[in-house]
Amino acid sequence: MKKKTFLSLLLALSIILTCAVTLGSGSAVADGWTAMDTSTIPPCYLNSIWGTSSDDVFAVGYGVILHYDGNQWAETYNPASELYDVWGTASNDVYAVGADGSMLHYDGNSWQDISGVTSEDLRSVWGTGPNNVYASGTHGTILHYDGSWQTISGGNQQILYGIWGSDGNNIYVVGASNSSKGIILHYNGTAWSETETSTNPLKGIWGSSAANIYAVGDDGKILQYTAGSWNLRDSGTTYNLNDVWGTSSSNIYAAGFYETGLILHYSGGSWQKTSFSTPIFGIWGSSSSSIFAVGVPSESSATILRYSSSATPTIPPTPTPTVTYAPDGTVTPMPTPSSTPTQTTPPTQTTPPTQTTPPTQTTPPTQTTPPTITPTPTSTTTMPTYTPEPTASVTPTANPSPTPNPEDDIQWYKNTWFGVCIAAFWFAAAGSVIWMVIKQRRPPATPKKKSESSQQTKGKKK
Repeated sequence: MKKKTFLSLLLALSIILTCAVTLGSGSAVADGWTAMDTSTIPPCYLNSIWGTSSDDVFAVGYGVILHYDGNQWAETYNPASELYDVWGTASNDVYAVGADGSMLHYDGNSWQDISGVTSEDLRSVWGTGPNNVYASGTHGTILHYDGSWQTISGGNQQILYGIWGSDGNNIYVVGASNSSKGIILHYNGTAWSETETSTNPLKGIWGSSAANIYAVGDDGKILQYTAGSWNLRDSGTTYNLNDVWGTSSSNIYAAGFYETGLILHYSGGSWQKTSFSTPIFGIWGSSSSSIFAVGVPSESSATILRYSSSATPTIPPTPTPTVTYAPDGTVTPMPTPSSTPTQTTPPTQTTPPTQTTPPTQTTPPTQTTPPTITPTPTSTTTMPTYTPEPTASVTPTANPSPTPNPEDDIQWYKNTWFGVCIAAFWFAAAGSVIWMVIKQRRPPATPKKKSESSQQTKGKKK
């Protein structure tokens, strides 16, 4: 093989491998987001994150609880089960909940196991104060703490993923029904009411006020509660959305995944997308300039992202498609409200739907004895029925939701040192080719002309 051909082949190979590394690894730094240093922490799946400030943050996941003190992340506890959510009222009053009824409490010094209230998977925890805490999970389980934990709802096939409220008398819980549709429960201080949407399962909920609430779910579905009804918003993606958090009605973030991860940002116009190489499961911030997100680990450490820009860019407002749903089920087009309306108390739906486990969730344990305490709805009106937008701008595709697995194979071509070696090889090969081209274009030495006398001499000899 000629030297030129050999070097050309090396150059082609280096280009191919470099492209593989670039496309496979994704962006480590994008739109103000950077990967935090977690080199001292083994790779672990993280499902949720919460804190009291930017230097007091907790993250939970598969058999691990991490804490950030403003300087570094460290493991603080290794529970025997998977944890799905973390929340607290102060740095010495933090709860973590998870699989098979796992419940942990942190008092500022150590974590105590307080499991035993239920055997159901607990997906979310939230409250308004130290003596008013809620947890929700599989089989429609809702637990309440007012000095002691009690079961206030359960015994059906719903899976309840997220909790949020503006106060103790206005609480929402979102989840999935047995037909894999979204469900929204509302507590008005007296009774629980329920509505089933026509979207896919809803996974997270957050609001800037009682009159402006967002719920996110599978296939990129985003619902906004305004003017007493839930309205479908265009997210611009079909990725599954797991969590939502914000600081105001014009600064909201949603985290999600399909094969890779993304974070959506809403600042008054359309939702803007930032992509990442790994799925993102949870998001929380202490302010608009200090936001954290967690998800699937990288090759050698946990994945914790941070947004620390001092200012969030503002996107010029653009009309956002929306529809409103009247109590009789009719669909009326409606422009995006320019101001935040007041909220009416959602009424009660008399027949709760049932639910089968969505494909993204682990199989809930069998419940042998359903809870006996079920609140009796007192509202006499009917909850508005949510139906999908007939001409939705985003057509969801049947995408299987990947289930995190700590034993998943790590893609070797994403290794950082491998990428450095490939880059060095690429430059060496490119330099060799350039050197050969320059050498070939160099003009040959001009041959010396034979003297006229020597030519005449040769002619005479002939």
